[in-house]
Amino acid sequence: MSHAIAPRRRICMISHEVIGEMLAGPGIRYLELARVLAEQFDLILAAPNPPNVWNESFALHSYTHGIWPSLQGAVEGAEILIASGFSLYEFPALQQLGIPTVIDIYDPFPLESYHTFEGDEGKLKAYRNSTVVLDALTRCGDLFLCANERQRDWWLGVLQGAGRVNPATMNDDATLRRLIDELPYGFPSHPFAAQGRGPRTRPSIAPDDKLILWGGGLWNWLDPLTVIRAMPQLLESVPNARLLFPGTRHPNPTVPPMARTQEAFDLAEALGLRDSHIFFEAWVPYDSWPAYLADADVAVSLHYNTLETRFAAVRSRILSYIWARLPTVATEGDVASTLIAQHGIGEVVPEQDAHAVATALQRILAQGKATYASHFDGLAQRYTWHRVAQPLVDFCHHPYRAADKIGPWPARFATIAMGPADASTPLPSTEADALRAELAAAHDLIERYESGRFMRLMKRLKRGLDRFVSPQTSDHHA
Repeated sequence: MSHAIAPRRRICMISHEVIGEMLAGPGIRYLELARVLAEQFDLILAAPNPPNVWNESFALHSYTHGIWPSLQGAVEGAEILIASGFSLYEFPALQQLGIPTVIDIYDPFPLESYHTFEGDEGKLKAYRNSTVVLDALTRCGDLFLCANERQRDWWLGVLQGAGRVNPATMNDDATLRRLIDELPYGFPSHPFAAQGRGPRTRPSIAPDDKLILWGGGLWNWLDPLTVIRAMPQLLESVPNARLLFPGTRHPNPTVPPMARTQEAFDLAEALGLRDSHIFFEAWVPYDSWPAYLADADVAVSLHYNTLETRFAAVRSRILSYIWARLPTVATEGDVASTLIAQHGIGEVVPEQDAHAVATALQRILAQGKATYASHFDGLAQRYTWHRVAQPLVDFCHHPYRAADKIGPWPARFATIAMGPADASTPLPSTEADALRAELAAAHDLIERYESGRFMRLMKRLKRGLDRFVSPQTSDHHA
């Protein structure tokens, strides 16, 4: 007897970042998660650009920001939606689909957006936008996926403020893992291998130069200036040290230029090191990135002491360094620096301490990156995309609606008002009857007190107690 094979569940994943030859962190995340899910599900990945991606095992769909008809075809027939809050805000129709919805919140964007825009008006606009996006995502999510435990605590506070930590979700799971779980950033599941043309193919970087790599962009919440300031000291002991910034222009044209990038250009120029010892490139194609990792002797990732830093994910650049077994110098204070210190895969330095950065780089370059290679063994499989994606894969196999969206719970929560009570919203009959009984009892007590009957009753009660107590008191003292 033959058994029919169940059709693969249809999933729509929406990337708010471009997917193509040039990829930023969010785009890499959605591409790699799509690759994992496509092994078991019928997946369509929607992205805001004409997709220019190599051969993939999932369908690609191009949409235009803010134009619902351009996205609608990707969503129709989907059994599960995976998206960020930005997509829910941009396309309100996604909030009405009524299907299990996973919200990816690995990026603490309300904290990041403060640093993205310049001036009071820009920051106020970013705050307003973040508030609207938060409202959309907290209402719609059935499962939220964040980056780590520290960040999860912060997002739990956000969800509590939005009313999502409630009797229904707590009854469903006291740990709230079914509401919000971890899905860190990852790296490829296959072993690291260099491919493509690396920076050592150019005349400006010689084969025996000591190459320091700053992966990723020069965003305002990061601190490229301190490693630039460290270079004169480092060059005194390591004259063939070279510092490379291969990502100064975000591949998504909607991301505004950031002041930190120009500051880095200006500082390198002022120190007389630009294009001789410090180099800048626009952006590295995703396929070429392994070659850059292989050519580097040490990596550096510095930041400022901000809330964004405290609650950030382990940044994509750090995960790629781990994949390539590349020792790293990082600023203390974030989850990544804790990881580096615990496993001895680099050195952790104080914030904005150029001397400490120069000393740490000198020490690692003197020892050589091969010395650190075995320290990465404990992390070799921990952050592969296949492993970190497991909570998402499990949800897609057994999707569900959040506990506060099903059964009697939505009607009950509708009666909870954050401001003055709304008399037009009736309470369920049992709760209404109990409330009416309590109000009637309180009203009767007030009337008794006001009419004097309450005081006369208390006097009669006191006289009765006096007669009951007095004989006992006399016998005791006899």
